[in-house]
Amino acid sequence: MTSAAAASTSLIPAVTWSLLNFLWQGAVLGLALVAGLRISARAPSSLRYAICCAAFGGMVLCPIFTFARLELYHNTQALPTVAAATASLTSLPQADSVWAASRINTLISWMDGHLMAILVIWLAGALIFCIRVLASIAATERLETASIAPASDDVQSLASNLASKLKVTVPFRVIISRNVTAPGVIGWRNPSILLPCASLQGLSPEQAETILAHELAHIQRRDYLVNLLQIAVETMLYYHPATWWASRQIRREREHCCDDRVLSAGGSAVAYAKALVMLEEQRSPAQTIFSLAMSGGNLSMRIKRLFDPRVSARCTRNAGISLASLGVITTVALAMLSISAVAMVSAQTAPQPPQPHETATAPGQRGRPDLACTYYGFQAPSKFAVGEPGVCEGSSSDPNVYYCSRVGARNLRQYQIGCKWKVQRLRAWEQQHGEK
Repeated sequence: MTSAAAASTSLIPAVTWSLLNFLWQGAVLGLALVAGLRISARAPSSLRYAICCAAFGGMVLCPIFTFARLELYHNTQALPTVAAATASLTSLPQADSVWAASRINTLISWMDGHLMAILVIWLAGALIFCIRVLASIAATERLETASIAPASDDVQSLASNLASKLKVTVPFRVIISRNVTAPGVIGWRNPSILLPCASLQGLSPEQAETILAHELAHIQRRDYLVNLLQIAVETMLYYHPATWWASRQIRREREHCCDDRVLSAGGSAVAYAKALVMLEEQRSPAQTIFSLAMSGGNLSMRIKRLFDPRVSARCTRNAGISLASLGVITTVALAMLSISAVAMVSAQTAPQPPQPHETATAPGQRGRPDLACTYYGFQAPSKFAVGEPGVCEGSSSDPNVYYCSRVGARNLRQYQIGCKWKVQRLRAWEQQHGEK
């Protein structure tokens, strides 16, 4: 096997386990986001948007963090036991701790035997969503080039004045399109504001101004870049419901932020609400996932929010302290649980190094394999940990369970996946030499 092939083969477990660990990591972040949005229910939309983006960013970083630690452990052959992973069970009676570790390790063993199948299923799903993205790119290109015409001089002049007021420095253009039913923004380097042919008909000049101000707010905030990141994450982490829910919350809060920009620029809440209602009557489902449509989000919620006096322009002190505490607790909990999960997976999948007392001999000349191991109790093995002599043994009830029992106290035992290869090697040696 070439070095490139060997490297790709070694990456398969790390990639697959990173995706699998995201199942519980995404759930933790989703629950944290629910709590954060409840705490900040009356906070400014910009803060709620930042909370959503932080949770979504955590969903991006969790698989990367897990993959990096798995690769580090694989390269250093660290954590020969799962004592670090079971350290959190020390508060339970030992029998309960062993039972819980047994069930967890049985699940890990099953997954470890189906890693390739899991990865193939994930790749098939990711391919389907990639096709969805490519189709949306093609549809976006058609929106920007087909059946369009420049907006009138009055609309162009109004857009330029609003751009100066909102401090929009990115060059843009305003075009009329027959292929859209609601105003929207597409493009990044040279964004375009797409207006339906009938979007400005029946609207007062003040209402038309609020519509353009909303779309210009998307450009000024660089929302298209965040939308691109959302699409990429949705494509890769499509299998987790928390990914889609968090992404939907980002799009909702994004519309609220732009609504606030409209009002801060001097727009009338009454005129803006009427414009939203009229556009909602004209619109059809969203054209592409790359379009930042003004009619996005929950219309009734947006209109209610425009006139809600309880929405504060600043975050209260108590809410700020609660959000900071929630962020710290979530980060610490995710880090500790991820380290424990990686330790458990690494102990299951990584090859175990030979013990120091074992001597290498030529093939066919090795003596009876030794079952010696080091019993650490429930402390993480490290240079500060003091181990005690132990002996490896298999479970009489579960063929996938292997213990390291402390010498002289067989009732004291802990899970060590490193014992698996020792016991199996002894059995193979006994079969080869006709022993039992």
